Amino acid sequence: MERFAAMKQTIVHHPHPRDELDKLIDQASHLISRSNTWQEFVTTLRGRASKFHDKVGTLPGVAAPLLDNLRLHGATVTTTTPAWSSGQITAALKRGPHKSSRDHIDFLWKEFTDMINKGQWTILSARLLDGTAELRLSPLRVVPQRER
Repeated sequence: MERFAAMKQTIVHHPHPRDELDKLIDQASHLISRSNTWQEFVTTLRGRASKFHDKVGTLPGVAAPLLDNLRLHGATVTTTTPAWSSGQITAALKRGPHKSSRDHIDFLWKEFTDMINKGQWTILSARLLDGTAELRLSPLRVVPQRER
């Protein structure tokens, strides 16, 4: 993971007018190219993204320490499946998104922008992560919801 610093910055290219989502992706791409490790990238990108109040740990009740830990460090994700091989990752990338995501691109564009601005996730080109993270990929899909 020490190879991030050697990456070239990637600029998003597509046939649509560039917008806020493109700028957010460009910023994340630039940041990962300047980071030495995945942890450094995530910590710098996330910053203080938590929406918890700074004094949540002083609330009465047994959950206060847990809430304060979530505020400071986020929630840990533990995977139990083995890391994917490069062949599995390549096959998933070639498969691409589910048809439903193409049918709802405007919805996804807004959702992605909103979630990135809230510090909940990021979007990076897969080539920036080649061999650097234990990826497991599933096709992007939209399940329509009534009145949404």
